Amino acid sequence: MKNEKGAIITSLLIIAIIVFIIWFFFINKIEDDTVPDNIRKNIENAMVESGYDKNKIIKIMPESDWQSGPRYKIDYDNKIYIVYAYDNGEIKSINDSKMNEIYENKSATGIKTDTVKENDIVLIEGQLGQFGKEDDFGSSKHIRYYLPSGTYEVKALVRGSQFFIEKIKITKNSYGNSESEMVRNVCLNGEDDVETITLNEDECILLTINTKISLTKQ
Repeated sequence: MKNEKGAIITSLLIIAIIVFIIWFFFINKIEDDTVPDNIRKNIENAMVESGYDKNKIIKIMPESDWQSGPRYKIDYDNKIYIVYAYDNGEIKSINDSKMNEIYENKSATGIKTDTVKENDIVLIEGQLGQFGKEDDFGSSKHIRYYLPSGTYEVKALVRGSQFFIEKIKITKNSYGNSESEMVRNVCLNGEDDVETITLNEDECILLTINTKISLTKQ
């Protein structure tokens, strides 16, 4: 009787182990299959460029999105790394579990080349370009963009783009700090979101962090 019970318990344990193994590999397969091939390849290339062995990447899994695109988690040799990517497949950066940056692609813009028309004005946060000017606000300097006045159709080139239409004039507030009057706050949460704005002669544009937009004069 005891032998029969022992045999049953052993059989159940073997079945449980087999089911767990199947479940484990099935889940990993699903997680891996949700990562686009171009993203996977770019992540592997970024890791190799940073001195890591791509063969030690155990799996790549989707994480919750960040402001401007998808985010992924790398299980590398049983260590976790977080990938910040753009919707066009470019890798912006990779951080370790302590948020130390191990990789940064400074040339990555996240902009899909086919979304910008020939005569569009493209504004990228942090870059002066044709219309940018660095304005002194005393304790800090900000790049603001001085476009010809008129009506523009504005399109987000990456999701989470946001900008302010401000008065050009810089004044002092009651605390003695430099500031400019905000006219309008425009949020373009989704990639390819579009908004129409009117820019007067005494107004300029200030972009928030990581904002990239194109403007078409109407």
